[in-house]
Amino acid sequence: MSAYFLGFGVQVQSGQLRNIVRAPLLRRTRADELQNMIGKLFRRLRVAVIYAGNKDTTGAVIHRSANSRSWKSYEPVARDIAASLSRLGVRDVAVVPEDMNLGLRLKELDCQIAWLNSGGVQGFSSVAHGPSMLEMFGIPYVGHDPMTAAMLDNKHVVKRQLVAAGIRTAPFVVWHPAFSPADPRADHTFSEAFPPGSNRFIVKPVSGRASLNVHFVAGASNLRACVEDVFERPV
Repeated sequence: MSAYFLGFGVQVQSGQLRNIVRAPLLRRTRADELQNMIGKLFRRLRVAVIYAGNKDTTGAVIHRSANSRSWKSYEPVARDIAASLSRLGVRDVAVVPEDMNLGLRLKELDCQIAWLNSGGVQGFSSVAHGPSMLEMFGIPYVGHDPMTAAMLDNKHVVKRQLVAAGIRTAPFVVWHPAFSPADPRADHTFSEAFPPGSNRFIVKPVSGRASLNVHFVAGASNLRACVEDVFERPV
């Protein structure tokens, strides 16, 4: 059987050459088949895009509580996502708030998959509440699983994970009034974390968004006022 020689001394048998020529055509055919399958799926799919419910809305929660992170609904973004899905051919897209009625709404919609676009309603680790409910409901979703969501939203947990993995990160101290006064001179963990003479610091809440309540502080003597102010700010 004759052979073909392609540049740089590469020898390819004729049967192999036919396969090489056919490969792009096969890839295009398979890509077209996949696109057709996705199109059929989209025409049948029932999707719910979820944004953060408002605890001040009647019926959203049983009792209002505090937020550990700054709240935002993200509803406009959720509606943009829904509009994009509709343009792509998804037949049935609903935009719903995350609150205590979420399960009933998803059941009424006969939801098949959810897209999470919520930071939660209230309480601690609120970004984990949405995926936790969807896990319980048995509805697949786009978004982080509950543990990953909670971990990523708590800066001190992420930093401790980095330290445990041997990845260098800036020295830090987590402060809460239950632990000690917000005074570097009275907190032994501060002197353990920061070398003597440290005079430039970043103060931020452990859970937050959009760089809200993040401050640069020059001088350890100015830390107490800033830390207490950040802690007391309503969210």
